[in-house]
Amino acid sequence: MTALTACGSGTGGDTATGPSGRPDLAAGDAAKCPPGAVCVFSEQNLGGAIAVLDALAAQPFRMLDLRRAGQFSDGSPINDNISSYVNNSDKFCLFTNNVQTGAANRGDLRASDGAAWDAGGDDGNNIVEVSPQRSGTFSGAFARFDNVFSSILCEPEGFIDRSTNAFVRPFVSPDGRKKGCPEDAVCLFSAIDYNGQMEVLPELVGSPFEILDFTGKTFKDGSRVDGAVSSVVNNSDRFCLFSTVKQTGAVEPANAITDNRTPWMTGPGVTVVNPGKASNVGTDPAANDTFLSAFCSRQEPRAIPTPTSSRD
Repeated sequence: MTALTACGSGTGGDTATGPSGRPDLAAGDAAKCPPGAVCVFSEQNLGGAIAVLDALAAQPFRMLDLRRAGQFSDGSPINDNISSYVNNSDKFCLFTNNVQTGAANRGDLRASDGAAWDAGGDDGNNIVEVSPQRSGTFSGAFARFDNVFSSILCEPEGFIDRSTNAFVRPFVSPDGRKKGCPEDAVCLFSAIDYNGQMEVLPELVGSPFEILDFTGKTFKDGSRVDGAVSSVVNNSDRFCLFSTVKQTGAVEPANAITDNRTPWMTGPGVTVVNPGKASNVGTDPAANDTFLSAFCSRQEPRAIPTPTSSRD
């Protein structure tokens, strides 16, 4: 994934440097918004009219459509008119210039209730994450967000991993398609539910079909792939087999063959991820990270016929 717009910036508040070492909400800014509330302002530097968005504190946490969120204190509409904010709450708030519909085919990240959120692609072009107890103005590097926001969602946990600038909960639609994984690709993740490090292995969808040994493969953070795969998105048209056994293609002790007649050893240590599907690999979560090799094929493996003996 590419870098995301992680947080607002400006006078008195958020910067894009991550969660550590940032100043607390200035007392003067905090006083402009009720305790525990999220407030937005119609002008920069917490000026102009104010709107206190009480709906963002409700549970269950729901997206707030600013077209229906009422008005600023001067009677002007909130939608497309936010220039600065104070987040006096203990929640992370995601601001976006998209009107959110929850449509799976546009989902980039996942809300805590599982709903799809359109972040404008995997680089988060349309979002700003505002941390708890922060204030800020949409100016400078964030000037393009001035007067554009249409939706806000606030939740106890953050949406973006500041250390990697990746979505904490990338969205996977019901058919397994995930925008973080390229079309026609197979993507491996170091954590369940498509979290952690992601690696795209083009060898799995290349030609000729070959068994891929994970030895020597690494995720982008340098950590090894072998013994560390916990979830998979298969955006290809192939059946992908993940094995806790280091498959070699040797005839012995293989008990199956793939569509190009490559010997393969099936059994409890093999998980199949069908075309266009996503899965936490393996049936035992504790064993998910033990996969050592993989093979993607046009057809599921077929059992090798057992030779029959005959008498003269």
